[in-house]
Amino acid sequence: MGSGGRRPGPRGRLAVLDEYRTRRAPTGAALRQRAILAALAPGGEPAGRTRTGVARRAAPGGRAKWKNVYTAVMQDIDEALVPLGLVEEAGRMPPRRGPSALREHGIPYYHLTRPGMLVAAAFAPDADVAARLAQLFAGSAGEEARVGRALGALAGAAPGLARAVLEGHVREFCEGRQRRLLPLTADKLAVGAGGEVRASAGFLAGVMGLGEEDRGRVGALLGAISGAR
Repeated sequence: MGSGGRRPGPRGRLAVLDEYRTRRAPTGAALRQRAILAALAPGGEPAGRTRTGVARRAAPGGRAKWKNVYTAVMQDIDEALVPLGLVEEAGRMPPRRGPSALREHGIPYYHLTRPGMLVAAAFAPDADVAARLAQLFAGSAGEEARVGRALGALAGAAPGLARAVLEGHVREFCEGRQRRLLPLTADKLAVGAGGEVRASAGFLAGVMGLGEEDRGRVGALLGAISGAR
């Protein structure tokens, strides 16, 4: 696996948090890099993790559109995600046909490093956040293991908040204020926490400090307000 995830260098940059200047919406580059990381996150057969396989899975509009994004996906992998330590070549597949040089060297396929898993978890669907975190922190020890267990538990109850905590940390890395994504500590997460995350964290800490009966009352009230059953 890769190291802690290097700060963006001259060959490329992490664009997962880029937004249009005129509106608060992710740019095409942001969505594409998120899609590449999401395509590699589950692992799976090598054929699905080649550049073509990733382009097929990451293409907006489905597999029929993959050729439209192939070149951009290839550049993102080669010029940003690999140099930044988020993606690594995992091996090479022997092609069935093609130029002799390709048959000799094979087709590269990729996997996420641990820093890549962290960024992927920050943009995962609700149902996948806890699983992505379990994958990331498997084998961790010390403070990182404690943070990982806490984030996993938070993701099970409030995946949106867990994502927001991770996203704040990723933003610190993207903007050069954090040199490495890993190892992960509570102090690093605190630095990246924005106002909404801090407010939510303060609320949860307050609720956890209540007695059992009051926690039950607050939980019932919040469940009714949110529509949870």
